[in-house]
Amino acid sequence: MHRFGTVCVLVVLCASPILGMSDEMQELIDNLHNSCVGETGVSEDMILNARKGDFADDEKFKCYFKCLFDQMGCMTDDGTVDVEAVVALMPPDIAEKAAGTIRKCTEVGANPCETSWLAHKCYQAGNPEHYFLP
Repeated sequence: MHRFGTVCVLVVLCASPILGMSDEMQELIDNLHNSCVGETGVSEDMILNARKGDFADDEKFKCYFKCLFDQMGCMTDDGTVDVEAVVALMPPDIAEKAAGTIRKCTEVGANPCETSWLAHKCYQAGNPEHYFLP
């Protein structure tokens, strides 16, 4: 995904509940979602439940989050979340509200999939009003 797509995806991930979503942004999100569901085989029900704060302890589900970070360029080569990349891609008004939470969500799991899952779980718990999952 090129940089414009990455920025758009992150904007939607962070701001979708607040801002209206253009057709182009919705298409980017749908493509990201479909790509990561196809890659991991995760259940749509697990994704729906996570939007409400219920994060299943399931390897396919955990790898869905890694796929999202990989596609957005926010996962380092050693399998950690690049927190500053996540914050840097956010629109300033959203970054102002969510950066503190994101910077606190640095727990490292047993593998990159679990690390990604832990980060998203922390984002949702720490700032549910600004959390959106495609």
